[in-house]
Amino acid sequence: NQRIHRTLLDRLRKAPGVEAVGSSNRLPLLGESWINPLERVDSASSQAAPAGSWRFVSPGYFDAAGTRVLAGRDFAESDRDDRVAVVSKRVADEMFPGETPLGKFLYQRENGQKYRARIIGIVENAKAKGIENGPPLLVYLPDWHLNSPAAFYVVRSAGDPGDIAREVRRI
Repeated sequence: NQRIHRTLLDRLRKAPGVEAVGSSNRLPLLGESWINPLERVDSASSQAAPAGSWRFVSPGYFDAAGTRVLAGRDFAESDRDDRVAVVSKRVADEMFPGETPLGKFLYQRENGQKYRARIIGIVENAKAKGIENGPPLLVYLPDWHLNSPAAFYVVRSAGDPGDIAREVRRI
């Protein structure tokens, strides 16, 4: 699955007129997914951790989707051996008031295990349930942590949309 996924992303990036390509397990406005607690590793709070939506995205997704990186950086292939996360501005503001979350850790829950994910970036908020609803608490993880045969691909181009769509279908 991952090899096919990476090959597809590489081929899409090389298509004429394509400026940016990325993928996600869930697109904005399609609802929330992977609802799990958002828990700071350094928190001593006795309050229950708020629930947030966790998304799995490829390097380049934010650029392709037009989601600005406000601080820090996007994922990179060099992150493969590290547990890293990018958080939405809402997560940064609500979970790290008056401080920067960059370099701090959240617990990532996966298959009954808890892992420490280091925050490397903050991105602008994205809506999940609809235009009329506010943005949820969103945490993004690199897509190589999700072994799923399904993905949404996002392609940003400068060319004719019809030409790009035909090329994407061909690929």
